[in-house]
Amino acid sequence: MLRTPWLLVLGLLAGCRESKPAADTVPAAADVMRPAGGRTPESGARVVALTARDYAFDAPARLAAGVVTIRLRNEGLEPHQAWLVRLESDAAIEEFFDALRSGRALPPAGRVVGWPARADPGITSHTTVTLEPGSYLLVCPFSSEDGTSHVRKGMVRHLEVVPP
Repeated sequence: MLRTPWLLVLGLLAGCRESKPAADTVPAAADVMRPAGGRTPESGARVVALTARDYAFDAPARLAAGVVTIRLRNEGLEPHQAWLVRLESDAAIEEFFDALRSGRALPPAGRVVGWPARADPGITSHTTVTLEPGSYLLVCPFSSEDGTSHVRKGMVRHLEVVPP
């Protein structure tokens, strides 16, 4: 299990800048499946489809705990990723979104438990992780060319994982 201090996550969000790929580097209408931040897809694992857009995730609000393959489809114009951050406390989600709305520094909230690989526009990536019951955030760790993190632009979503 990956344990990343939330402060490190914030540092990565603040300092990470991704530029748009050249048009000739993105396969037209192709899906490229790449594992990262977890295991390769397992047969029998439930598949959870996420869609990344500039700057939001389409994702379920609740999932059953257990082994799941997270499949991230990027329908935006910028590269995206979906870090799964398990929140350390019930108050962490409220504190996080209050700070996000107010523009304050984001508080320590949890640990990254997995993520699909970077998905360039038109690409699908995946990872297989074991999710325990609890509250999670989906966050995109990238920044736009203007230097603003995708999280600050609203690319964060709360996800509740419930017992199977």
